[in-house]
Amino acid sequence: MFTCVNQERIKTARTTTVFPALHFWKISRKEKSGIICDSQTVERKMPVKSPTTETMAWSENMDTLLTNQAGLDAFRTFLKSEFSEENVEFWLACEDFKKTESAEKIASKARMIYSEFIEANAPKEINIDFSTRDLISKNIAEPTLKCFDEAQKLIYSLMAKDSFPRFLKSEIYKKLVVVIIIFYMQKRQSQLKSQALKEKREESRRKN
Repeated sequence: MFTCVNQERIKTARTTTVFPALHFWKISRKEKSGIICDSQTVERKMPVKSPTTETMAWSENMDTLLTNQAGLDAFRTFLKSEFSEENVEFWLACEDFKKTESAEKIASKARMIYSEFIEANAPKEINIDFSTRDLISKNIAEPTLKCFDEAQKLIYSLMAKDSFPRFLKSEIYKKLVVVIIIFYMQKRQSQLKSQALKEKREESRRKN
């Protein structure tokens, strides 16, 4: 475990409340003014690019955001705050569905997606036009891997044109950027310290 530095800046990033979906941050209730990061978990979840490059890529392309776990978790948190989390959940379900190979699983997954997102009064009913919904309803008895494609395109377009621009202006996104920058600052400090210790040991060996 390590404690991130620059506590005054971190105070603005109340991760325990702003990022409830980012489970990889190990946050204690006692650390409300700071962030305690599990270095191994953050290493797996955070982007490998520089923080500037990564966040710029997110702001230019929603696809980049959706394929990064930290960005996706933050976007889901934002959509949840706007009561539209079902959009990204449906999109993710469709992405998973299209990777299905077993005919039996295709049928069961299609029925699950239909009952959860498509049919009237579904628990997470998405906002699509009648003709798209009706076409899916007619084909759900014998579903194919493309049966949700049109609905997925509509929801993607809705998120890209409506939700995503607002997300980039939200406090959730701004605080995520701060968290990423702080992580990289801490990582860089650790690398410099390790390098200095290595050079010191090499110098000591040469003298001996």
